[in-house]
Amino acid sequence: MSESIQCPSCHQEIEGSRILDYSIICHCGHTVDRIGKIKKQTYRRAFLTGLLSLSGLLLALSLIHISKWGSHSVEVLPILSAQISGNLSEKLLVKLDAICKNKGNLECRISALEKLNNHFPKVQYKAQLGHFYFAYGSDKKAALLLEDVISKDPTHFQARYDLARVYGHLGEVELSQKQFRKLFAEKPNTLMVSVTQAYVSMLITNKLYHEAKITIHEARKHEGTEFILAKELQLIETELLAQN
Repeated sequence: MSESIQCPSCHQEIEGSRILDYSIICHCGHTVDRIGKIKKQTYRRAFLTGLLSLSGLLLALSLIHISKWGSHSVEVLPILSAQISGNLSEKLLVKLDAICKNKGNLECRISALEKLNNHFPKVQYKAQLGHFYFAYGSDKKAALLLEDVISKDPTHFQARYDLARVYGHLGEVELSQKQFRKLFAEKPNTLMVSVTQAYVSMLITNKLYHEAKITIHEARKHEGTEFILAKELQLIETELLAQN
């Protein structure tokens, strides 16, 4: 089937003999560059193909984003945009940490707190980051941060409690005992039961049964704690009998 083309100048149909491989020459003298036309068509097809590919990619990224952030997908967009542009504010990072907390995502919280600690250093961010490093098993990182916290704020009992446990994990028994004893001396009521349990656990792990037993008996002198750590005390008694 012969190609039928209308001249854009005289609007007459151009004879087939005037349609050449690289150009079209009308009887009126108007000439069309076929190479240019083919290039335009090629570019147009490439553009449409690229647009479709980009649309597919954006759709895939959107689905991944929704899968990752769930009900927070829209809320987190301005935070991610600010992160890409390098304009993250303290307020946005605190909001990101809150979203991560709501999702129960520890890695996400650590990432947000690392940024807060690096760009907006405050004792509260350092203490939280140290706490989560400890929870994540990064004991040495946690120790460095928590040591700095209690040097700046000696009354930060949660940080001192975390540091005592970190030292225990690292096998630094004397350092751990030192921090636990400071906590007992300060008597932060909201932490005392947890502190006692953690201290006794550390002592048992390191086979310091006599000190663990004394600690339990001291703790039981307070009202409402007369029967705490019963299993631990039984274990200690068994170990002490085995040593005799």
